[in-house]
Amino acid sequence: MERRKFIRVSVPLCVNFKIGDEKEEFRGVTRDISYGGVRLVMDDFKENLSPKPPIYSLEILFPKQTFRFQAQLVWVKQNTDKYEAGFYFLDLPQGFKEVICNYLPF
Repeated sequence: MERRKFIRVSVPLCVNFKIGDEKEEFRGVTRDISYGGVRLVMDDFKENLSPKPPIYSLEILFPKQTFRFQAQLVWVKQNTDKYEAGFYFLDLPQGFKEVICNYLPF
């Protein structure tokens, strides 16, 4: 049984991300997202999970709004031709919870 603090919402959203303040950006798509973090799917991922992963800057593009987060890499796995990575949000921008609520199935 999986214990989660927040409900995850499966919604495909475009994401731009980079390590800290570096200039090189990567792109991915959300597999699921919650108040606590996000799981991304991407074609390429250059960072290996280390004992002390760096802080990432994520930009998630919702239809009417873009949110920027600082996040920590929690896990990475490579599938056949794609990568998946889980990130834990270190901060929540104002208004993020309300936007996520619009995607919850009721």
